[in-house]
Amino acid sequence: NNLASIYQHMGDLPEALAWQLKAREIQEVLSPDGVHPHLAASYNNLASIYQDMGNLPEAFAWQLKAKEIREVLYPDGVHPDLASSYNNLALIYQATGNLPEALAWQLKAKEIYEALYPDGVHPSLATSYNNLAMIYRAMGDLPEALAWQLKDKKITEALYPDGVHPDLAISYNNLALIYRDMGDLPEALAWQLKDKEITEALCPDGVHPSLAISYNNLAGLYDELGEQEDADAARGKVRQIDGELKRRGWR
Repeated sequence: NNLASIYQHMGDLPEALAWQLKAREIQEVLSPDGVHPHLAASYNNLASIYQDMGNLPEAFAWQLKAKEIREVLYPDGVHPDLASSYNNLALIYQATGNLPEALAWQLKAKEIYEALYPDGVHPSLATSYNNLAMIYRAMGDLPEALAWQLKDKKITEALYPDGVHPDLAISYNNLALIYRDMGDLPEALAWQLKDKEITEALCPDGVHPSLAISYNNLAGLYDELGEQEDADAARGKVRQIDGELKRRGWR
């Protein structure tokens, strides 16, 4: 299982899948009744790998198996693993374009996280709010998307008061996307610049896919604002990063 996780983070998905299937076989032997947290975790991890591979039907099938086990294990319906399965199902439905179903499962996850963390400050709760924001954005409900993204931002800023963390950069980037969709380009630019500053601090060598995404988003905003020189400069940064990533074998 751990080897699979390492290979998945390295982007070697076939190798990750091979090791996770080995883990699953052992877990199924160890848990012949089919109900055990480790077995559910293995099914969940298989779903994650298949999702990264773009095989959404297979991802969906394994995540449903994980969910079914967890619902048996936690009949009161309040457990982080159960919330995780609901969240992951929402992500799969969102990837397939079934936004109403994605919304329904993400709301279930949110309810569990809110019950688990009544003080309202926890990374999983922030992630759920962020995911809700992106679902509402995809559905075209921008006011609702903005409301949930601001909730995520508030929690994430409380969690990382030094202002430098990948989750905070993601939150600012998503705020920029929502404001851009709403037509508020100055506000979008302000948040995208905040995202860029954090990502640059996190990637001091200036080479990372997240940094390329940030510069690319800035280029699009500068285009819409009519600031061609800044747009060209941002695109130049993207080309430099992409070239170095290819040279290092990352892309």
